Amino acid sequence: MREGTLGSGVQPTARSDRSTKPELLGVSHLVLSVSEPSVSGPALEALGYGEHEANESCQNPREKAPFLSGPLHDTCAMRLMVPANGSPAIEVLGSSKASAAHPHFEVVLSEQHGAEPEEIRNVLSEDREIVVPGLSRPRGAEGKLGTGALLIHVNEIDAALPLWKTLGCAQEPFDSGMRKVSIRGLRASNRLGLFFVNDRENAEAGYLDGVGLVCLSLFCKDADRLRATLHDCGYEVGDCFTLAPFRTSLRVFFMRNTSGEIYEFLSIANSRGSEEVS
Repeated sequence: MREGTLGSGVQPTARSDRSTKPELLGVSHLVLSVSEPSVSGPALEALGYGEHEANESCQNPREKAPFLSGPLHDTCAMRLMVPANGSPAIEVLGSSKASAAHPHFEVVLSEQHGAEPEEIRNVLSEDREIVVPGLSRPRGAEGKLGTGALLIHVNEIDAALPLWKTLGCAQEPFDSGMRKVSIRGLRASNRLGLFFVNDRENAEAGYLDGVGLVCLSLFCKDADRLRATLHDCGYEVGDCFTLAPFRTSLRVFFMRNTSGEIYEFLSIANSRGSEEVS
């Protein structure tokens, strides 16, 4: 097992050297894996999400395989849905096989770009309505809603946080058993609060072919450089690849945090970073 992976007993080392640490540019989108896209689409549209882009036959890169619980299919269908309030978009992927693991991520839907503390507490106390797996709104909330906050359910908060120190993101306490990490947005409305919740008995590996919110995608200046940094720190990282799902060519890699959740990092591809588009 690679150093720093789940169950290895090795804690990755956070790096804070600004001369070597690549800078995050902001939140890109959330990845929602669903078994029935025909059901999730209307549910998102009712919240005020509109389809921005669609790709019915996007090639699945082989570098994605370590982050799947089942086989890698040749292609996948995806729709990029954007909410009316300008908060982070949601990429909807069809998943024919649900993994055994329960996804770590849960969106708190809100009218605001940032959910109120009471909205977050209501969702955590089960006073909520699950619109689609992974998207919850406080009971009684109505109207056009977008991503107000992202809950990340882990078994050990202290294992989840060193990654964000390496990425240079601010951390602060929220409630007992919770920590908040603030992520900048490409626009002010894209900023996102990550709320790490200590509520699991065991560490679980996340998988991209589960059902629910399976991944948070972030833009960075240089995906290849960031991958090398995280690898050197002991994290479980996949290889970089080049993909153009919606015409723009991107350098991409996935990584799994020590606490199990998966993140995707993107940067604009250039001649140095890639020879050809996958």
